[in-house]
Amino acid sequence: DYKFMISDMSGIILHHATYQNVREGYLHPRYLNDMQYQKYHLLARTAEFYAYFKGLRPLTPEEHGVITDYFDTIFAGNVFHTQQRRAQCDINNPSRNASTPNKLLANKNGQSGIGQNGCGTYAFAMVNASLLYSISTNNSVLFEQAKKNATHILGSFDDEGLHVGQASRGAMAWGYHSDSTIQLSYMAEIFYSLGYDFYE
Repeated sequence: DYKFMISDMSGIILHHATYQNVREGYLHPRYLNDMQYQKYHLLARTAEFYAYFKGLRPLTPEEHGVITDYFDTIFAGNVFHTQQRRAQCDINNPSRNASTPNKLLANKNGQSGIGQNGCGTYAFAMVNASLLYSISTNNSVLFEQAKKNATHILGSFDDEGLHVGQASRGAMAWGYHSDSTIQLSYMAEIFYSLGYDFYE
């Protein structure tokens, strides 16, 4: 829906960038937070939308500056930083990223210190958004950071090609593995735009 993307979505992204109001609700750090999870998806999607449509948006140069300052800040560091002060995705010990099989503790983080999605869907979404945004804005510094983030997330696959963090989710593993395939396909398309064969 190009009309919506070019008009309404411009105002939405500018609003978020101006007030920096994409926040997570507070929960105790041991608990997963749906708002935290959605926060990263919202940041990723709006950055993707801006990267694709920025040249068609009815925004002034000053408004573009507000938005790029916002996204530049978001993508300048490690995008897997924290979930409610938790550690980042741990590719050296994937079991720390696993969800608990105990249904009574399904919404808790147990003893791991890392959220269930630490190496999962939102991390993939953010890494692809950082790649796309840095290419679209021709920001070489952010692109180098995005490549580091991509290398980190790809390190969460084992030698047999399994994404251990997702595979450990029990009955939900199939759906999450499907998502990994989709996210890797997105990554391949982004790199293809630079003439790089990601699959190869």
